Parts: sequence; C-alpha cells; structure tokens
Amino acid sequence: MFIIPFSTDVHDGRIRLAALEIIGLCLIVHIFVTVDNKRVERDIVKATQLWERERAEKMAADSTGVNAILEMEKMIENYTNKRIPESYKELQNRIKEVRKTSLIYRLGLVLSDFKLHALFTSMFTHAGWMHLIGNMFFFYVCGVAMEQYWGYWRFLIIYLGCGLAAHAAFAGMSFATNTFSSGIPLVGASGAIAGMMGAFVLTHFRVNVKLFYFIGFRGGVFELPAYAYLGFWFLEQIFYALMDTNHSSGVAYTAHIGGFVAGGVLGKLIKSEDDASVVNPPLAQRQRERAAEAGRSSFPRGFYHAPASDERTIEEIAEGERETPSVIATEKAGWEALERGDVAQARQRLSLAMNTSLQYPDQFRADFANLFTNLIKQRDRLQFSQNEYYQWGKRLDALKEYKFAIICFDFAAFRDENAHIQKNSLLEASRLRIKTGYQTGKVRRDMEYLLGIDPDGIAGSQAREMLGQLKESTRG
Repeated sequence: MFIIPFSTDVHDGRIRLAALEIIGLCLIVHIFVTVDNKRVERDIVKATQLWERERAEKMAADSTGVNAILEMEKMIENYTNKRIPESYKELQNRIKEVRKTSLIYRLGLVLSDFKLHALFTSMFTHAGWMHLIGNMFFFYVCGVAMEQYWGYWRFLIIYLGCGLAAHAAFAGMSFATNTFSSGIPLVGASGAIAGMMGAFVLTHFRVNVKLFYFIGFRGGVFELPAYAYLGFWFLEQIFYALMDTNHSSGVAYTAHIGGFVAGGVLGKLIKSEDDASVVNPPLAQRQRERAAEAGRSSFPRGFYHAPASDERTIEEIAEGERETPSVIATEKAGWEALERGDVAQARQRLSLAMNTSLQYPDQFRADFANLFTNLIKQRDRLQFSQNEYYQWGKRLDALKEYKFAIICFDFAAFRDENAHIQKNSLLEASRLRIKTGYQTGKVRRDMEYLLGIDPDGIAGSQAREMLGQLKESTRG
C-alpha cells in the first residue's frame, strides 16, 4: 500500500518565490551530487584495483610462499570468527578516504567531521532521486502553504530555523547513543520540511489534506484533516525513533521529530502575514468604547441574531423580530459555537456580526476591527466564501478602511470558486495598494498573473492600466 499527500484545501495553485528557490536549489544540488557520485564510483574501483595489484605483488615477492599460506589461514580463521582481515581493513580505509572527497560528504552534516557550512548545505542535499521527490511532495503540501501564510522572509527564516532544530535533535540523539562517530553524512530537507508540517497542523488544524493511494493495481484519492494525517505521521516518527536509536535504518527520525516540534512552536507564536498587518485599536480606548456601547441599544429596533437554521436575510430578520442584543452577543455566540465544534453555526453567527458591524459602522466601529482580526486568525476553520470576502472588501473600501479591504480582496483572490470575483478581487486589491502605497510590491506580481490568464480580455486590459498607474505612482 502506497499513500502520499499531494495538496490541501488551502492551496491556490501558485508556488511562491521562496518555495521555488528552495525546490530549484535542491534540484540543482542533486544534479551536481549525482554527477559527482559517478566520479566517486570510478575512484573506488581504481582504489580497489590498486589495492589488489599491491597485494598480488606482495604475495608474488614471497618466493617460499610461506607468508601466503599463513595469510590464507588467517583469512579462514577470521571468516570463521566473523572478523575483517587487516588487509581488507586497509582497503576499507582507502574507500572511506575516497568517499570523503565526494560532494555529498562535503555538503552533508558529519558530526565527527563538523563543518559550519554543512548546517545549511545539508538541507539542500539528497541521497537519491526518490529521497528528493518524496521530500518535495511534502514540501509542496505544507511548505508552499506556510509561505502563503507567513510571507517570503518570515517563511525563509523559519524554514532554515526548523532545519537547524532538526540537526540539533539528531546530534543530541547521536551523542546520547554514542553514534556520533559513524562518519555518515546527514543530508536531506526532511527536517526543515517536518518543521513546516508542524507549523501547518497548528495553523491549519482542520484543513483537509488530499492523499493519493495505490493498492495493488488500484489507486484513488481521499482526504483527511491535517490534524489526523500529520498527527499520525508525527506519532509514527516517534515510534520508529524509539526502535532505531542507533540510526541503523539510514533515516533520521529524530531530525524529523525535532523539526516538527520546532515548527509547531513557531507556528503557534508567529502571526501570519495578514494577521501581522492588522493593527488593533489601543486596548484602553477599545475598552472605553465597548463600555459606552454596552450602555445603549446597539441595534435598530427589530434586529436580532439568527439561529443556525434560519436562512433569512438581515433585512427580513430585522423586520420580523423585536429583540435588540448587541453585536458583541452575536460574536460571542459564534465563538462559543466554534469551541463546541459547530463550524456551520459559528460561521453564520460571526458572518452576521461582521455584516452588522459594516452595515452600522458608526455604532460598531470599535467592535469590527477586533472582530475582523479574530476572523482572519480563524479563517482556515471558518472557511468563509469567496463572495463574503469580496463583499466585505467593497464595504470596507467604502468606509475607507483600506488595509482591511485589501486583506479581504486578497482572500477572495486566493479562492477559485468564481473566476470573475477572483479577477475583480485582484484588481481591487491592486487599486487600493497603489492608492495607499501599502504593499505595492504585490501589484506587479498580481497584474502579471492576470495578464497571463486573461491577456486579451477585460481583466487583462485593466491589468495593463493598473501597471501603468503603478509606474506613474512610482515615478511620482
């Protein structure tokens, strides 16, 4: 049975810059390693032939043949006692010296022959094509999503940091089990990638991972929540690490564990790129405004929060009911539903709270910034629709809350439920970025993407205009 992940619910089909750089560097390094391995194999053959010739010449120089007979007897005795003859140890040492000249040895992390640069070069070096391809599957599933979540620089720094944590875990186990002098290089991106897996499961807990399976001559696709699939993978690594404390299997399970734990901790501590860009009102001011809000009726007469089964519009509910709870109560009910695991009800309550805040901005401006920030943090669990994000963006744009609007348009653009909304979201986000000067570096990338998918259409024409505006604003 063969199972491997290939995608998730949050993938938007784009591989960003840092991910492309890592994949490209791993591929280039492996091509050089593969070519160099051929050279090492030839050198080993030459070393073996030289040793055999020297040994034959030595035996031929013994005219009596007594030494040859004694050596043959020693070989038989050593074979019986499962010991390596001294002459063959010499050959092993020669082969070992040849292997030390290999590129994989020089780039890999060898604890008994430590080189500082190997802490980083080993993360981009692989022992074979299957090793590389297998790692890149997992990297695409979790690494690409985490770059989307953290942004270029934070992702790159955290990725390398998880790789270093994986090395530390491997070294710790090697010293604890006295296997640090084996001379075998540690290579592979799996430690750093395990860090991205740990971060992914903490930041995208309930997102589904798409898996391909192959049993016999039959194959197919199925899905599992991230916490189930990656959680099982982590437990599997712990089990194998306990069974293989001396690293005899050739797989660095302790490195996987160290990277995964480091990634999980950093995933919990470090905000996403979008969360970090949201600035909450000062706490004291927000508390004063909430206190003032609690002292008056927050909703117009006839407004209340709808139960999960109620599919009526806000206007229909407003006309049909007389209860007047505040938006805070609706928000609270939504978070309580999410804690119970009732995502559908939580999504409806929180969406209603957000819509109400935007519909009556003068009354709820103190609430919506905090509400919006929390919604963004829980977006992977709540899974709001593309159209909801787009409509929120339009309303926030009208209220001149431009940074919040840009975030909404970005999330609408990441989803592909409706191609028309996706294109409009990219255009609206770019327009606001040019207007405010906020994250203008993304304008060119997004507009070039639009030109790529719709070069002769309306979206492509508007993208060209937007690039012209960007050029003018930069020049100005």
